[in-house]
Amino acid sequence: MSITISTAADEQKMEEYRRLRDAPRLILANGVYPNCVSALSAYDDLLAALIGDYSDYDGFHNTVTAGVQPHIAAIRAAMEAIVTTMRAIETAAPGTFNISIPAGDSDE
Repeated sequence: MSITISTAADEQKMEEYRRLRDAPRLILANGVYPNCVSALSAYDDLLAALIGDYSDYDGFHNTVTAGVQPHIAAIRAAMEAIVTTMRAIETAAPGTFNISIPAGDSDE
């Protein structure tokens, strides 16, 4: 199938297509990815605190989160998969998301 752009209306339709095509990519790049990176980091900080300065809270934390621990693990795994996949795409096709790849992560 070929696309011919020969009128202003054709161009407008092409621009609308680009907007629709780019919307999910931009949401991933500007919302999902940075929020996954931040959430994973914040959770790592919590876990570090629970074996460090807040070790007294470890038992309490485990008790109050016991019912949702499988869900936390699932969300964490999903966010890790999103981050890894987006970094792999950015490495394979630079500029797709315009995200920075931390040193040592370009092999993912």
